[in-house]
Amino acid sequence: MTITVYRRRFPVDGGPVSLSFVPFDRRPRYTLVVGDRVHESVFEEIDIVAPAEAKLNRITNRLSCLSRMGRIRLTAEQVYEKAALNEVGFRIAYEPPLEPYPSR
Repeated sequence: MTITVYRRRFPVDGGPVSLSFVPFDRRPRYTLVVGDRVHESVFEEIDIVAPAEAKLNRITNRLSCLSRMGRIRLTAEQVYEKAALNEVGFRIAYEPPLEPYPSR
């Protein structure tokens, strides 16, 4: 099963990152001020392969799947971490390349 994780981040070292199974609303303008610069948020979609029996609940924003300990519910952050570490049943199918941070 392939699921999409939506990421909102700022192209700044140490800037905040948000992950969700539900697309972010792009109408409001998200900005981050660092020093005298204003940075706009960047929206990205990451495709992740999850176990076949996994079920995505968009209302609670959780992925439910079986593990050795029984059924578990994972947040988008936890699913991304498992895929990044190539844990059993999870892997990243596509992740957009990160833009280089501007030099100061």
